[in-house]
Amino acid sequence: MHKGSCLCGAVSFEVNCELPPPSACHCRECRKHSGHFEASADVPRSAVTIKSSEHITWYHSSNKVRRGFCKNCGSSLFWDPIDQQKHDWTAISLGAFDTATNTKLKQHIFVAEKGDYYEITDGLPQIMDPRKCREPECSEVVSDINHITLSVIDLNESFEFYTKTLGLKPLALRKEKSAYLLAGNDWITLVKAKDPNVNKTSYAHLAFSVTPQEFKAVSERIRSSGSEIWQDNSSPSESLYFLDPSGNKLEIHVGNWQSRIQWLKENHSSEVELFV
Repeated sequence: MHKGSCLCGAVSFEVNCELPPPSACHCRECRKHSGHFEASADVPRSAVTIKSSEHITWYHSSNKVRRGFCKNCGSSLFWDPIDQQKHDWTAISLGAFDTATNTKLKQHIFVAEKGDYYEITDGLPQIMDPRKCREPECSEVVSDINHITLSVIDLNESFEFYTKTLGLKPLALRKEKSAYLLAGNDWITLVKAKDPNVNKTSYAHLAFSVTPQEFKAVSERIRSSGSEIWQDNSSPSESLYFLDPSGNKLEIHVGNWQSRIQWLKENHSSEVELFV
């Protein structure tokens, strides 16, 4: 659960899902609305609860988008597609969160419209064309590899091998269930096989990242292609598990390793050994 509010406290909100990596928007509208470039995370509308919404003023900055701010203190809070039937998500300003976001900036967008008083030097991707980055009708695609999951027989033995022998960074070890590691910046998950007699790769699969607003459309495209669904989702965030035409196990996933560690802290602290 993530909580946030405006500067004066008249508006507060809760987000009951993991926050995806946000984008920093440098477009003219976001710079004028926020006073600088604006970082926001796109989350499913159903996961957001707004309290004291009567204190929010909605400004229609275009015929496709409205922006919500506190009418008392002026805090920039929401970026919301007007066509809510087509786009069941909203963007929330990262600066408005009171609790840890457990996510990291992933890219800069509308860079062609950035202010001339600063440079972008963090090494993150910079996307120039605003119409391909932020408009609600943008085509839905996976963005990158989210994580790799490997099925193991002996979880403790495998944890020792991957951390001590291979030198991966340990994040968390959940007793008799799973381990979370980093190989450089890449998230690796080890999952204990339910049946020690099955092939060791029975659960091994590759997961791709999608944003919350893209998840539904990408899922529907995968299902309509005839791909076989090889597992129901029991993850704390949105996931779809499917096979490619050759039978390789794949997944699309919303969230990141930071949000997963936070979920473990909040829900399974008694059975998890944390390293971060």
